[in-house]
Amino acid sequence: LSDNRIIQRFALAVIYFATDGPARWFPQSLDNTGWAVTSMNECQWRGINYDVRCTRNVVEEVRLFRGNVAGSIPGEIGLLTSMTILDLYRNKISGTIPTEV
Repeated sequence: LSDNRIIQRFALAVIYFATDGPARWFPQSLDNTGWAVTSMNECQWRGINYDVRCTRNVVEEVRLFRGNVAGSIPGEIGLLTSMTILDLYRNKISGTIPTEV
């Protein structure tokens, strides 16, 4: 993996754990073993109403609407420098928006 891909995976993992991540944020082709234990490209991490969208393996969108996520958005979200959409509609997010955004 390139350094950029490792940084993306790290940022997404921190977001996941900081918000008690969506329970069904699994890669499409796995049998619920979960994204954290797979080598599958993070651009293929999807669930029902939750996904990561990319262009040329660069994260541009993180959509967690109706994901039952809670907690606060970590500053590591700023590592996703090409992200233009963060959809957190109908969740229980608290705290302030990180200055890194």
